[in-house]
Amino acid sequence: MASHQRQIELAVKAAQESRRAKRRRVVRFPTEQPTAETLMQMVKGLQWYALRVATQKEFAAQEILLRKGVTTYCPSDRRWRKVSRYVREKELKDFPLVPGYVFAGFPLHRAAWFEVFSVPIILGCIGVDGVPKRIKADAMERMIGCYRNGFTRPAEEKFMVSNHEFKVGQIVRVAKGPFEGHEVPVVELKGKHARVLLELFGIEHQIKIEAEILEPAA
Repeated sequence: MASHQRQIELAVKAAQESRRAKRRRVVRFPTEQPTAETLMQMVKGLQWYALRVATQKEFAAQEILLRKGVTTYCPSDRRWRKVSRYVREKELKDFPLVPGYVFAGFPLHRAAWFEVFSVPIILGCIGVDGVPKRIKADAMERMIGCYRNGFTRPAEEKFMVSNHEFKVGQIVRVAKGPFEGHEVPVVELKGKHARVLLELFGIEHQIKIEAEILEPAA
């Protein structure tokens, strides 16, 4: 009897471990999206429309449409953000450059509207008087050529406070430490540190300071 009970406990434990392992293996958006170079080659062979999607669901809409065979384009801005508020380490995360929209390309003689609007997070299509408005291929080419595969923020921003990033030449404010409150120009960014120009006793000095305690002055 005890042996049978032990077998049940082991089976339950194994099932729990299996479920945990599956959750760890889940990839949010596993399908590889076409690159800008690939899209530039096929853009004129498709009819393009701008779809309105639910906020913060742009990449999810891309994934679903791609699995349905619809070509999509949604340029991104890759920013350094914390994995969670409990971890200091940052990683690159994608944010849509055109929030609330996904550009979809259909074969020239077939726009799969039924498949598109069967997706709950797709709210509609930009058009006139209820009729979807087609985007000219030349306009799509210019957009893809301009944004390519999106933008990736510089590696130095990994060590800056989120939403308070700055660049060389910008005036920043020291938020902590012995120089707190000073506003100084940034002359160099290297890894975790910034080199700023600080005036002390009438003489300018280049001071090395941690980037995470600096923020834009304006």
